[in-house]
Amino acid sequence: MRCNKFYIMVLSLILMSMSVLLYGSFLDFTEGQHCFRIMSIPACYVAFGYTFLLLLFHVFHKMELAFLIMVGFVLSLAIFETAGYILGRLHCKIFILDIPVCYVAVVLFSLLLWLKFLQIKCIY
Repeated sequence: MRCNKFYIMVLSLILMSMSVLLYGSFLDFTEGQHCFRIMSIPACYVAFGYTFLLLLFHVFHKMELAFLIMVGFVLSLAIFETAGYILGRLHCKIFILDIPVCYVAVVLFSLLLWLKFLQIKCIY
């Protein structure tokens, strides 16, 4: 029962992350050039696809190691974009309360990684 709370928190963080990435993907699709490119593919599309896979892995309780690797990859994308935004080389769309989306993504995926570690520790 104690591990159930971690399951619900991780699930809610995945859904929040998907909504933030969907917002960024929508803005990139409609207005263009809001996400940096990885081999001409917007990073927010890649991150949204990975987050969708995270949702599937989490719901079906499969592949914890792949889950952690994918969260780490998306977190590294968010950190890269945040560093580029701080240095003035990349654009980061402003979210609610004048907070850049890349900052929100770093916080969400850091929390997601931490909570998934706690859930795995609780289960095993």
